Amino acid sequence: MALWKSIKSGWMAFAHKLGKINTAILLSIVYFVTLGPISLGARVLIGDLLGIRAKEGESFASPPENVTVTMERAHKQF
Repeated sequence: MALWKSIKSGWMAFAHKLGKINTAILLSIVYFVTLGPISLGARVLIGDLLGIRAKEGESFASPPENVTVTMERAHKQF
């Protein structure tokens, strides 16, 4: 009986490790098969989804607002 318990214990440890490997492989395949084509299709059909790419020669910096600096404004920064 102890022999069967040790065999079962070893088999379950092996099955657990194999299950982790199998899960990682299957989830990776599902991720790349589903999200890859969706991402490529969106880039081709829609383009810049978030509108964050700078045009040629433009900058991401926004011009400063016309704000007068006073002590009251310094106390209420947010």
